[in-house]
Amino acid sequence: MSKTALDTALAKPKTKAKAIISEAEVQPTPLVPAQIVEVAPPTLDQKARNENKAATDRRMSCFKILSEEDKVMVRIAPSYAARHSKMMNVAINGIIITVPCDGKNHLVPESYAAIIYQRLKDTDRYEQKQQRMANVQHNAEQYAGQLTL
Repeated sequence: MSKTALDTALAKPKTKAKAIISEAEVQPTPLVPAQIVEVAPPTLDQKARNENKAATDRRMSCFKILSEEDKVMVRIAPSYAARHSKMMNVAINGIIITVPCDGKNHLVPESYAAIIYQRLKDTDRYEQKQQRMANVQHNAEQYAGQLTL
């Protein structure tokens, strides 16, 4: 039987590890452009896109919550159009609804209805105060602080 190179290598005592492949045979791994893009820090454009996507996702989750709320009938008299224009815009967390000031009933979520009714109350208080202040004949005070406008 003839001895092979493997048999002779196994028969020798292992004192030093020997490289089987020479350095000339080793090929350097080429860089792929996709690897460079992954390692590079994100650009401002990419950051802006990521932030915009995150904000859109938050807004959509808020929209889902608000659209699942119970609906309430809201009626805005046309007399409020002078103060709030023909359409009252109401926004919660960037989600805007528009309710016309036409005296008809409209279904809106409860959160929006609360804001609409608060605006109508504030408008009523403001107009009542203007009327009290405009009534000059009855605004005469006998002493300072007598009238509360």
